[in-house]
Amino acid sequence: MTPNRSLQQHEIITPNRLAHFLAQVLHESGGLTLQHESMNYSAERLMQIFGVGRHSAAVTPAEAERLAHDERAIAERVYGLGNPRKALELGNKEQGDGFRYRGCGLMQTTGRFNFRLMGCAGSISSTTRIWSSRRSTRSNRRWLNGPQGTQCLRRQQ
Repeated sequence: MTPNRSLQQHEIITPNRLAHFLAQVLHESGGLTLQHESMNYSAERLMQIFGVGRHSAAVTPAEAERLAHDERAIAERVYGLGNPRKALELGNKEQGDGFRYRGCGLMQTTGRFNFRLMGCAGSISSTTRIWSSRRSTRSNRRWLNGPQGTQCLRRQQ
């Protein structure tokens, strides 16, 4: 599929929509510098993003102090089993999934379920290889449209 056709398929067909799409990609990827979401938050920043009344995790000030700068623990608390509602929404069902399936790729795809949708793969290693590698989007598209991607799509149905 050509880039033009792909944009049309997703109705990114006006200059305004293209600008919004590119702005979202640049924002989510830290100006194309991030491959994975950093979970290295201070207690203050945890409260601003994931605190009570701001996110379903509803992190308390005491938790924020305890969790500060512990990336694995933060990810598990906000995306994993430490936040059952969000874990269910994201398809994170095992201990460690919060960190394993934290934001990744150009749009910072988050969660086991979304990794499978985006990468059409059954494991974190293959999904990470496909979507967060330094290979071009063309290579990713070739993989998804090739025999491996076709087989993967069939397995997911």
